[in-house]
Amino acid sequence: KRFRNEHKKMDFSDLLEELSTIEGLERIRFTSPHPLHMDDKFLEVFANNPKVCKSMHMPLQSGSSEILKAMKRGYTKEWYLNRALKLRELCPNVSISTDIIVAFPGESEKDFEETMDVLEKVRFEQIFSFKYSKRPLTKA
Repeated sequence: KRFRNEHKKMDFSDLLEELSTIEGLERIRFTSPHPLHMDDKFLEVFANNPKVCKSMHMPLQSGSSEILKAMKRGYTKEWYLNRALKLRELCPNVSISTDIIVAFPGESEKDFEETMDVLEKVRFEQIFSFKYSKRPLTKA
């Protein structure tokens, strides 16, 4: 996603860096970046900027790449795990929370076990779990 100030275009990482230059602004906190937007630059800015609160809500939804595809999330289990583990590597003191949806149409026991695998590997500090419910005007 791109942002613009009066002089240049910037991505979210640039915006975080720009915000941190504001005198008197001591803390920057944001919620729920989409995992697809968590490139290496973003993770490095997050980890290294002392003004950015070291709390990250990374909505997983499912640990099954097949279910993620059905949900139209745009990422795979492998992408998500790579991003979450890279975040832990760059920022060992980070607190990571997530959202999980269970009983998505077509979810098998194997799909559920894939989700459990991600939970064990990432070791989230907090998990918000929900039973699937159909919602109008959503992609999934």
